[in-house]
Amino acid sequence: MDLHTPAAAVEPVPLVVIVHGGLWLGGSKSHYPDLKRLLVRHGIGTASLDYGRSLEGGFERQVLAIKEAIRWLRLRADTLGIDPGRIGMFGSSAGGHLAGVAGFSGDGEGFGEDPEGQSSEVQALFLLYGVYDLEGVVSNPIVRWMAGEDADAPDAERYQRYSPIHHVWGGEPPTFLLHGTD
Repeated sequence: MDLHTPAAAVEPVPLVVIVHGGLWLGGSKSHYPDLKRLLVRHGIGTASLDYGRSLEGGFERQVLAIKEAIRWLRLRADTLGIDPGRIGMFGSSAGGHLAGVAGFSGDGEGFGEDPEGQSSEVQALFLLYGVYDLEGVVSNPIVRWMAGEDADAPDAERYQRYSPIHHVWGGEPPTFLLHGTD
């Protein structure tokens, strides 16, 4: 994880966790250098992470890695100079999908339990062109592998588990979704 915070901050700063895209198997935490500089210049820290880019463990391992990173950041907020009550997440493409699952799924939804004082919940989401309902793309072989599909027939419960739309319950953080054709 790469962490950048404003050098002159005297109070704990809000933080944006950046989840890169890359078709779930590529990409890097080094993406979006301009966004990171802009946020830090405006008093907002950034934490960009690599969430594991292999078929082993698939979506499960990636979502767990993101939620564990948020818990780790919140636990060390005082030392890191970040405000544990103002953590948001930005994700694009595959990162938008994964940030959506991690951001919409709360404690007790099967993506690791939140120990006392280490919540994996975020207070805001900004998601760019992610896939939010995997059931519409079950024909994609990468999605099938990442979901752990091992049979010829798609497993609807498995795709629902890894689809952000199926974690919407009315108490999720404010979310901005952006899609486009150009």
